[in-house]
Amino acid sequence: MDTKWKRSKKVISMLCWALGVSTLAVCAAANPVRVCGGLQEAAAAADPEGSYEQSAWFRGEVEEMLDGLIRIGAGQPVLYSGAAVETTVMLEDAAQETSSAEEGAASSEEILTETFGGWTSVVSATVIAGDGTAEESEREWTPEEIKRLAELFLEQHRSDKNILFELKQDGEVLYDNLDGQVIGGSGNELPPQYDFLLKFDGEKAVILMDGVEQDVYGDGVYTADGAHWRIPGYENYRLPDDWKKSEITLAVRAVPVQYIQEDGTYSGTLYYIWQNFQWNRGYILGYCAALAAAVLCLIPAFVWRKSRREARTAIGAFLGKVPGELRLAALGCLIWLEALYWRSGGGDGIGDAVFVLAALWALWLAVTDVRFGRKLFESSFLCRLIRFLQVKEGGPGIGERMERQLNRPFLLSLAVPVLLLGIICCLRDREQWAVLFMILLAVDAAALIGILFFSAKSQKRMAANLRAADDCIRQICGGGQPDADSQPADPELADLVQRVAELSDGLETAVEERLKSERMKVELVTNVSHDIKTPLTSIISYVDLLKQAENLPEELRDYVKVLSAKSERLREIVQDVFEISRAASGQLPLKMERLDLGKLLRQTLADRKDTIEETSFQLRVNLPEEEVMVLADGQRMYRVFANLIENALKYSLEGSRIFLILKKEDGKVEVRIQNTSKEELKEGKDFTERFVRGDESRTDGGSGLGLSIAKSFTEACGGDFRVETAGDSFTVIVAFPEDGER
Repeated sequence: MDTKWKRSKKVISMLCWALGVSTLAVCAAANPVRVCGGLQEAAAAADPEGSYEQSAWFRGEVEEMLDGLIRIGAGQPVLYSGAAVETTVMLEDAAQETSSAEEGAASSEEILTETFGGWTSVVSATVIAGDGTAEESEREWTPEEIKRLAELFLEQHRSDKNILFELKQDGEVLYDNLDGQVIGGSGNELPPQYDFLLKFDGEKAVILMDGVEQDVYGDGVYTADGAHWRIPGYENYRLPDDWKKSEITLAVRAVPVQYIQEDGTYSGTLYYIWQNFQWNRGYILGYCAALAAAVLCLIPAFVWRKSRREARTAIGAFLGKVPGELRLAALGCLIWLEALYWRSGGGDGIGDAVFVLAALWALWLAVTDVRFGRKLFESSFLCRLIRFLQVKEGGPGIGERMERQLNRPFLLSLAVPVLLLGIICCLRDREQWAVLFMILLAVDAAALIGILFFSAKSQKRMAANLRAADDCIRQICGGGQPDADSQPADPELADLVQRVAELSDGLETAVEERLKSERMKVELVTNVSHDIKTPLTSIISYVDLLKQAENLPEELRDYVKVLSAKSERLREIVQDVFEISRAASGQLPLKMERLDLGKLLRQTLADRKDTIEETSFQLRVNLPEEEVMVLADGQRMYRVFANLIENALKYSLEGSRIFLILKKEDGKVEVRIQNTSKEELKEGKDFTERFVRGDESRTDGGSGLGLSIAKSFTEACGGDFRVETAGDSFTVIVAFPEDGER
């Protein structure tokens, strides 16, 4: 659990740090000043009480509307207002007619694109071009052209009710789009849903927002800083006297709407300005949320900075496994893409943020690779190729020769595609270089053929020597000794055959020593058991005589009983050790026959019925009624089950249950004896070893040979014996193939 948490901390800290840093980088590149279109736009959108009327785009639209009406009232051409394609064509035709008299003057059309969030408007602007002289700085406009420009301007804004306008001269209304509504006047009236009012008297303008008069002129000097209204009335921006003819009133809708023209097109520049302002406000809210999320992500990354460093080390180790050429290629591609993007001037804030983020993480990965990864050359394909071609020093002579036979033609073959590519590249422009490449290719091909020829001859000799060595080794494995004439001619292989022969002799000697040791052990146990049996038999006989003697004091009779019990136990131990030794050495005499295990178990239980009834254990027996036949020695298996039942009765917890189950499954017969130990069972202890007992105090009267004898007899009869423990649960499993099939 602790290891999993450490691994999780590494992943979480690195992810939090990566997410926090990435978010900060994106916020730096896609900041509101760039995305919203300027500092003033961003400030207006960030102000909770601000409105779109404080944005530079709004000012520009109102300023353009006022300037167009001033020009119309003064009889001047509307030069930079929105114009239709029809007027553009007309003006170009007029410019062509005029250019026949004055070749230096020309009329051109420039298209300005203004972007509001996701909306783009195209504004046609006529630019007067010339050779720079004062006479050609302006062209003469005909009354028809001026009238047509005014009509188009008024037509464009008449249907757009987001800005209501009224143009008066000498108290008489010349143009408006009020449709009966009233704006301005002495009480500064505004229709419902309108909150902006501009009144221009020919000299200066008064602006009211939500009924509050605005400081339009400030210190009286106009500066193009985005904070000043670009309208006449400044010390450095006044109208000519012959232009001061009109009184103009403008009213702007608080929440602009979009208008659909008769031809299905959309109009309403103010609507798009307002929509862009709302988008900017939402973007700033998301921007602030992103900054807060970045700070929250960096907190666990800072707290678990040690885990983050470990994660960075792991990332560096992973990068070290990537071939160096691939790492360089990926870095080169990224640098190339970054250069193309920034060389083209970049893009909007979002696009710049993506490329800044890519550059940031590429730099971080490069630094991590240098600090914690393998060096570029060590992990490169070139380094691996060099290592493959190198012959290891100190290696066997035969291995060195085989490596050279493979490496030389491989190295020469690598030059073939390189030379062919050189020939192809030089065939068009540099034939002399192509000839040189052809000569080098011919030399390389000749060397390759020669090396392959001699390598083939060498490999034939090597194959003959390997066959001879194989024959000699087969003779040694068969117990014989190879002839001197059949030895391989290669000295390395001949030495290998000699070492195999020495190994065979050593194995044979070791096996003989092992067998001799086993025989000595069996003989020792047999002799010791036999030597102990003779005096033990005499002791038992004399004890029996003492039992039959009369007139023995009562306390002597108690001593005789103890001697009788201990001598009988000693005889059983000697007999058990003797039989275990014979079973381990394969010398245990067996009488194999087909047995009914169910019947054998019932007989074993019946023989110990009195002993079982005297205990507090509950015996749960599950034996099938049908025959369960196996091939085994009946006497030995009786001893096995007797030992297992006695072991369960001796070491089970008082009042617990003992389970005896016999079942058949998949052609096998399995006997399970399960009980709960009264002593704590140590994990990993082998209870089938000799003289191992459950009671380590050795006061239970057991010899520690019961399970060892049961296992030895079971395996001698061809069965499988195993012990399973789970807590204090002790289970012995005896398994045999059913019906004697093996």
